[in-house]
Order: sequence, then structure tokens, then C-alpha cells
Amino acid sequence: MPKKHLNSYKGKLNPDQIAEGINVAINNSHRLSEDAQILLNACRYPSAASIAILSIEESGKVTILRRLAIAETDDEISRIWRDNRSHTKKNILWLMPHLIMKGARKLNDFRPLVERETEHPSLLEQIKQISFYTDCLGEAR
Repeated sequence: MPKKHLNSYKGKLNPDQIAEGINVAINNSHRLSEDAQILLNACRYPSAASIAILSIEESGKVTILRRLAIAETDDEISRIWRDNRSHTKKNILWLMPHLIMKGARKLNDFRPLVERETEHPSLLEQIKQISFYTDCLGEAR
């Protein structure tokens, strides 16, 4: 009986596999960014926003794969793979350009990106969701 879905890999990767994964993520992020620009130029704003967010998430895999390169324990590897499959763990840097434009220059200026209580990763995920799907939200809208 054939399997109905692909199983997610959850083990260690060697340096060549990590480098390949980083390159694939970067290339896919660029492709998605270009697709988002095409949609934006066509005034397809919700789709452009969603695809742009997917591009951000793909670029977020680079940091996660780098963490995998230095992971030492099976538990740490497992957590990193969970982060790789979490949309909000991959999009935490989306506000970095905004912080830089507001004058952020020191490491401490970027703390809002990674604080445990931060809501911006969930906000970006919600924007993506409402740009792709219809739903009834807020005050029954």
C-alpha cells in the first residue's frame, strides 16, 4: 500500500547537505519574491502579500539550518526541525528593515525581534492567512 504523504526528515545533516539546503532556501526565497513583485505589479495585493511572506519564511530557513550545523544533541536537532516547520519561527526577522530605518544599530536595538512576548511573527502569519483565505474574524467580519 503506497504512503499517502511524505515523511518529514528529522535527523542530523552533514555540512554539504546543510549548505545545499541553505542555497535551495535562498533561491526559493528569491523566486517567491519575484513572484510577489509580479503579483504586486498586477494589483493582486492579497496574493502578493502572501507570496512575499512565504519568501520571508523561506529566507528564515537559512538561520535555522545554520543552527542545525552546530546542534549537539538529538533533542536540540528535534527542536530545530520543529522550528524549521514553524511559520512563526521562520519569519521573526521580517521587522528588521523597519528597525534599521528607525535607527537600530546595536544588538540590543534588535531585541524586539526575538523577545518571548513578541507578537509580530503571529501577526505576519495572520496577514498571510487572511490574504489567502476567507474567514469570519473580529466582530463577525
